[in-house]
Amino acid sequence: MVIVFCGKSQKMSFKKQRSNKKQIEVLVEFMSTHNHLATGEFTGPLGGKRADSQWQTLKEMLKEYGPDRSINQWKQTWKDIKNNSRSENAASSRARHTTGNYVNVPVVSDITNKVLSIIGQEASTGIGPEETEIGPYSIDERLKQRNELLSEQNNLLREQNTHLRSRNKIKRNRFTHRFF
Repeated sequence: MVIVFCGKSQKMSFKKQRSNKKQIEVLVEFMSTHNHLATGEFTGPLGGKRADSQWQTLKEMLKEYGPDRSINQWKQTWKDIKNNSRSENAASSRARHTTGNYVNVPVVSDITNKVLSIIGQEASTGIGPEETEIGPYSIDERLKQRNELLSEQNNLLREQNTHLRSRNKIKRNRFTHRFF
């Protein structure tokens, strides 16, 4: 913004007001009790209006604990909190799974744990590989069972093929007897 005073131009700077720790705690607590707002999963014809009214309620609550911000700024703050929580947890997970454990494992904060319980732990670490079954069957036995199943399916397909060939042969014979 530029303001002109007596022919001189001066730039005014507006410092961005940051939310304080108490506002962040209240925001996360509110999101933990309003899962639809936290995940953005409002459905139906009035879903958007319900989301807007909940954001307005949250904005009014947060105004009591610190600087007033717009709804869009609070939405951006929530996105930033989620992204930071994912990053923090991913870094901790990477450090925990590092071979040799040469890296100190960073401690995940309480706020991050609460945010991850809202959005899901998989958001930062991924689902991971499919676990192998532990049970009475060895891999050889499971492969043998799978081969037997495939063999049964193959036999059924052969029977179908034989049936279709005989049916086609009968149709051809009928067709050739009509014209000769």
